[in-house]
Amino acid sequence: MRVYRPLTGLAAFKVGKDRAVVAIDLLVSGARMEARASVRKYSRHHRIVDATLKSLGLELKGMPSEEVTLKYRKRLILCTLYYGDGGRIEYAVMASFSPGTLSRLAKKLEEAGWKRLLLLEFKPVKALQSSD
Repeated sequence: MRVYRPLTGLAAFKVGKDRAVVAIDLLVSGARMEARASVRKYSRHHRIVDATLKSLGLELKGMPSEEVTLKYRKRLILCTLYYGDGGRIEYAVMASFSPGTLSRLAKKLEEAGWKRLLLLEFKPVKALQSSD
């Protein structure tokens, strides 16, 4: 039985670096690429991210891309790397399932020269209890 996990964060960065440099930036920031994680398993979440970006005016659909999974502080992050001309990674879009994860990682990536375009974090609102 599959359990749907809602996304709690979304971030987009302008990178403009080679893939090897991006991998080093991620490692220095504390995130590592997971080789064994199945990207297909999260295809529904990637579609949600694409739709959210499109609604915000950041449509990157026509660019060649690579979907990878990252681990940051034992938390899973979905990442899509968008390639420009010359094989350089122009944009990186990340989505997480844990609140606060992307904001911590974003600070470290900005120190490495990544330009943050978007950072959204969703926190559930606790139901208001009526005092009748």
